[in-house]
Amino acid sequence: MIHRPFARLALPLLLAVALGVGCSSDTTEPPPVYEATGTASGAIELGGETVLRCVSAKGPVTVQGEGLAGVRWYLYKYATAPTQEQANAALAQIGVSSATAADTLVFDVVAPPDGEVFYAAAATLGIPFQMACTVENAAATVEVSDLFRPLRVRASDAVTVVRHASSCDLSTARGAVYVEAAVPDSGYCLAGTGEGSVELRLPASSSARIWAHTADGAVTVVGLTLADRADSTGYVSGTLGTGTAEVRLETHKGDIVIRAL
Repeated sequence: MIHRPFARLALPLLLAVALGVGCSSDTTEPPPVYEATGTASGAIELGGETVLRCVSAKGPVTVQGEGLAGVRWYLYKYATAPTQEQANAALAQIGVSSATAADTLVFDVVAPPDGEVFYAAAATLGIPFQMACTVENAAATVEVSDLFRPLRVRASDAVTVVRHASSCDLSTARGAVYVEAAVPDSGYCLAGTGEGSVELRLPASSSARIWAHTADGAVTVVGLTLADRADSTGYVSGTLGTGTAEVRLETHKGDIVIRAL
């Protein structure tokens, strides 16, 4: 069963985002804003697709690996408008689309462009453990758990990955990146952010060549012994085990921590 963590938390977050748009120093009383919330859910049967590509520019995305034969989705929807009638009507315009391209299921959260009406949605997806996953353009945090295939995240505000048992490639312009991963011997863990901390937790038995750099911060290694270790300001490299996997962590502003899982 898919967990539904947004019912209590998403509304304050999304409302803050909505009210933060277009703020100025003008002390004129703003016009009233009316809001509406709702949910939607469904399931998608797989016809041999082995990769999920989720595209959502309307809010946070959560992906959970589960013992499923298909993909289940849950959408928490939110809209604001100049009238209550417009806000209520706007909810029906927030939805999802899905299509297949080769071996990939493309899942998209869709809504009209923002204008007088503001649209937002938090998506939660349950997918097979053995399905590779790509998440693109999420307008808030991406959270991923319990996947056994490669994961790729691009253009979100922050990324949290837990109980991951494969390679991962995570990149965001801003926001913290937190990863718990058992990186396979021939795999990789690439994680970078323009501004924010990066923390990687991996088993002490891992075998990887590690490279970590921050332009403004510190790099700390806890509970792991690196051979051929090289240290300088904001930089650490070294070899864990036989160094068969690749680990590269980078932030322009923030600390990096690598610790035993």
